[in-house]
Amino acid sequence: AAAEAPVEMAAARDKLTRATAAYDKKDYALAKQLANEADADAKLAEAQARSVRSSRALAEVRNGIRMLREETARK
Repeated sequence: AAAEAPVEMAAARDKLTRATAAYDKKDYALAKQLANEADADAKLAEAQARSVRSSRALAEVRNGIRMLREETARK
């Protein structure tokens, strides 16, 4: 996910770091909030990464179909 959604993954990591710091300072409410936000950011990154991979796979299939059509049109 990091390669396909770097901004979202960076946000998740940042919030996780901040959540850990808040927990260490015994600010449990903030730690919980930031942990939940980090989880949401990580899930978004995962979904975007899946979308990017699906789009690439679809493009490859379409390219294969186009090439096959071009080949059969020459025969």
